[in-house]
Amino acid sequence: MNRKEFDKIERDPVTREELDEVMRQVLTAPMPDTKSENREPTREELNQKWKLVRK
Repeated sequence: MNRKEFDKIERDPVTREELDEVMRQVLTAPMPDTKSENREPTREELNQKWKLVRK
């Protein structure tokens, strides 16, 4: 997306409850079992899709 056109897109306002729910989803996401930080991601990790759900 072009930075100059980013502000021109019409978006719904975000409520405090939606923001709280998103933060809860991010902070309570399961931690990976691996201990190493310097590794190549697995094919499964590369193909994993993430989506924040608005309720």
